[in-house]
Amino acid sequence: MFSGDLMSIYEKMEKTAPFFLKPVFFITLAASILIFFFISNTTAHCQNTPVVKDGLINLTEWNFAKDGIVNLSGQWKFYWNRHIPPEQIGSQDLSSNSILMKVPGTWNGYSVQDKKISGNGYATYYLRVLIDPKQTHLALKLLDMSSSYRLYINGRQMASSGFPGKVSKKTIPYYQPMVAKFENHLAQLDIVVHVSNFHHMLGGLWEPILLGSEKEIRIDRERHLLIMFFLLGSIFIMGTYHLVLFGIRPKDRSTLYFGIFCLLISIRILCTGERYIIQIFPSISYEMLLKSIYISFYLCVPFFAMYTRLLFPKEVSNTIINLVKASGIFLSIFVLFLSAKIYTYSMTIFQVLTLLMLIYVVGITFQAVKKKRQGASIFAIGMGILSLSVVNDILCARQIISTGHFVPAGLFVFMFSQAVIITKKFSTAFATAEKQKTDLLMTISAYKDELDKRKSIQTALVKSERQFSDLFNSITDLIYTLDIKGRFISANPAMPILLGYDTDELLGRSVADFMEPKYKSEFDTGFLEVAKKQGYHEGIGCYLKKNGEKIYVEYKNFLINQEGDNPYISGIGKDVTGEILSDKKVEKLQKQRMQSQKMEAIGTLAGGIAHDFNNILSGIFGYAQLTEAHINEPEKAKKHIRNLLKGAQRASDVVRQILTFSRQSEYEKKPLKLSGLLNETLELIRSSIPSHIVIKKNIFSQKMIMADQTQIHQVIMNLCTNAYHAMNSKGGVLTVGLHDIEVFEQENGINIKMPAGNYIKLEISDTGHGIDKKNMDKIFDPYFTTKEIGKGTGMGLAMIDGIVKNHNGFIKLYSEVGHGTTFQVFWPVIEQNTSPASQV
Repeated sequence: MFSGDLMSIYEKMEKTAPFFLKPVFFITLAASILIFFFISNTTAHCQNTPVVKDGLINLTEWNFAKDGIVNLSGQWKFYWNRHIPPEQIGSQDLSSNSILMKVPGTWNGYSVQDKKISGNGYATYYLRVLIDPKQTHLALKLLDMSSSYRLYINGRQMASSGFPGKVSKKTIPYYQPMVAKFENHLAQLDIVVHVSNFHHMLGGLWEPILLGSEKEIRIDRERHLLIMFFLLGSIFIMGTYHLVLFGIRPKDRSTLYFGIFCLLISIRILCTGERYIIQIFPSISYEMLLKSIYISFYLCVPFFAMYTRLLFPKEVSNTIINLVKASGIFLSIFVLFLSAKIYTYSMTIFQVLTLLMLIYVVGITFQAVKKKRQGASIFAIGMGILSLSVVNDILCARQIISTGHFVPAGLFVFMFSQAVIITKKFSTAFATAEKQKTDLLMTISAYKDELDKRKSIQTALVKSERQFSDLFNSITDLIYTLDIKGRFISANPAMPILLGYDTDELLGRSVADFMEPKYKSEFDTGFLEVAKKQGYHEGIGCYLKKNGEKIYVEYKNFLINQEGDNPYISGIGKDVTGEILSDKKVEKLQKQRMQSQKMEAIGTLAGGIAHDFNNILSGIFGYAQLTEAHINEPEKAKKHIRNLLKGAQRASDVVRQILTFSRQSEYEKKPLKLSGLLNETLELIRSSIPSHIVIKKNIFSQKMIMADQTQIHQVIMNLCTNAYHAMNSKGGVLTVGLHDIEVFEQENGINIKMPAGNYIKLEISDTGHGIDKKNMDKIFDPYFTTKEIGKGTGMGLAMIDGIVKNHNGFIKLYSEVGHGTTFQVFWPVIEQNTSPASQV
């Protein structure tokens, strides 16, 4: 009812609300902004990063590992038409001939000796970096420079791209982004860059140069490559997807134009930035690379314009779109047949045309939104972000601003918004088709429709049953199902053939009926119990055929639908009689398994003994230290010595308990005043647990029970120790209470079956982490523990449960994860005129 109301509200808002209030508008806007900021997030730099000024930057106080990468942007020294050898760059006579040049930037239009220089020529850039010599493993991140360069650090060549000559014929242009790694042991770095350009409109260091530790530079480059691959893969998949859609439905050309637009953008991403296309095609020439960059840009704008016209045909002017198409095709041919030295000048013209096209598209988008055209609001979001990113990159490329390049991020957001439009369009078309299909089916006779459906289902069911039956009957290994009491529910033909019985003679009978007599006793305890508890059991069984012949079967059983209404056991078996030479081999295997279990039990017992003795010895050592500290105070020393004797008595009691466990001694039950034993035990516990565990006592009973003092002490000690372990890391409150209660037959408030009568209730609570519900039913099972190996045996609570039951008592557990645990133990009281047992 509630979800239906929400759906109706959603549909009403989609139909009647303005575009900026539609749910899909908010969803697309939020997703677009998140994607844009994720993709456009580049290496963050500290606001207090030193800057290059007058050809110098001071990084002596800068720690690259802690403070990050430094962008060497600013005023570099610049020597026009000179490639000065690195060893001469610092001489006094050269310093007077330099000017300051902005990096990143181009040298076009700068005045040198009262003459403005063009993009053609060559020059030397120089920067001195003052640095901490302890920062040894450094690296420079270099993208590209127009149009060839060679870089030196302290006179040593560290990087180059192409060959920077002094004339056009001797200059080899090339783009090769790279990371230049080097070791530094000096207090300054002299960075010299020889740059030559005779093949491009613009010349100079037009990309930022980053300096940092080798590790940070590598991580920064990998981050950029990751973003590039994410963009490339996403946009390429979008393009391929839309081309496939066009192949399925060629009447809708919008998918064709958008798909080609995406693929052209993918090519441009490969060729720009890190220029990863060089890694794919190492032999690609400078001209081919540059032509790919320009042509992909010149063609993607016309395809984008044609896509927009198909989206909003009533708003877009065909004349303007044809003008954009003609310009893109003409400039692409211009690039294809001319050299970079000429066609690079066309970029400015097309950038202006692109800006005008974006302004026009933004205008017609708002018209479409106003007229409530389908998808206009979502298109507006993507178009707005794309327009901002394009304007930013054009200004950045013209060296007007230096905010970084965001067009790839803007393009991805725009394409994401178009994917939303396409998805919504197809969703609407699918919904319309579904409605038409429903209307068509309603004209057909309901009876015939239902009959056809049943016939189809029945045919499929018969076919499935036949296939399963053929498979079930053809398998030579044994396949069977049992109920939870071990009786056959079904069996494949291989089972009666192996045993010599008819199938009807097997069904309904227990597996134990067919076992060799001396192995029947293990069926219930070994087979069924393990299968029920663990959900899985495997082994080798000895069985008798109808003629009395022995056979051996290796089986694997699985408990199915354990939590359901009808659990059963599904099993598979294999005749291994030929592999088993005699009964002795089976008996040997069984004895090995029993010996393994015994060794595990001995190990568990040893761990439990060590656990108890550690508790006792902690108290003895504690009081021994206190006695030594108060040796000159006889009263305090006597008190500590008494406690030492009690601890020794406890150790003796544990030894007696071990002897009793090994049947060399008997438990001795005597009248016991529980309050006295509880006070003494808590005093021992207080001395052996940290002070941040608070102990609260609520002892309100003075009655007696018939019990073995050592065993009751063990119950108290183990429950308190478990509570302490549950709170050990952060501390907490351990509350111990003793209360008289009377249980009537008609009352069931305790939720356990207890005879009517008077009881003493021992309640031990903690504020620890609690017990998970899935472990509550297994908490008293032997060997069950949630502790790490070596930190618990799983026998403590099992022994407590046995002791309580041996004293005709009852134990109850309350726990909730995050809210602690409470154990309640109930013992029947005895008359007060009986002499209590000693508690020493």
